[in-house]
Amino acid sequence: MPINNVQNVRHAPAWERPTSPGRSRQDGTSDTFQAGLSAADQADVAAGQQLRQQALQASVGEKRGNDRRAHLQAPQVPAADFAGQFAQWAGRDSAPQPLRSRIEEHPGLQRAAEQAGQNQAVQREMTHLVAQFNAGNRNPGIGSRTFGPITELRGRNGGRVYLRMGENGQEVVAKSSKANQSQVWNLLQRIYDLK
Repeated sequence: MPINNVQNVRHAPAWERPTSPGRSRQDGTSDTFQAGLSAADQADVAAGQQLRQQALQASVGEKRGNDRRAHLQAPQVPAADFAGQFAQWAGRDSAPQPLRSRIEEHPGLQRAAEQAGQNQAVQREMTHLVAQFNAGNRNPGIGSRTFGPITELRGRNGGRVYLRMGENGQEVVAKSSKANQSQVWNLLQRIYDLK
């Protein structure tokens, strides 16, 4: 014969166990237990009891062959809607817009981009930096640096892509390699009046 009556103890969650003697309610808690809790804790207790009741109803529904859990399942959201919702949550009005190139507007910058693109490794890297930026990575390659309105995306092989915020989002204003980087910076300073 056991010393204490442990075999009959039901291990219930704290919100279901009365801690002091009092009138027991139908849900298993006592009035005195509820009275000792703050409003926030009472709301947590009520939410826990509601979830327990829903789980109990769902398990009873399974045994009967009825699926009463449909209201508990998360709604299915199309991927396009999810991207827009995530963009709003992240602080942007919409999903990232693809970059628009403005290099052809300035012949000096266009020549520098063509010169940098002659090296295939640098060209691949510049293309990869733009693709990563379009995919939402705001710091591709080995990092980015910002000089006034111009952001420089840097690649490990020497590829550089220069962006600025335009009327319709970010715009590619120049591309360079490590070899002609200073020439491109001088052109950018003259064109965009950088100090």
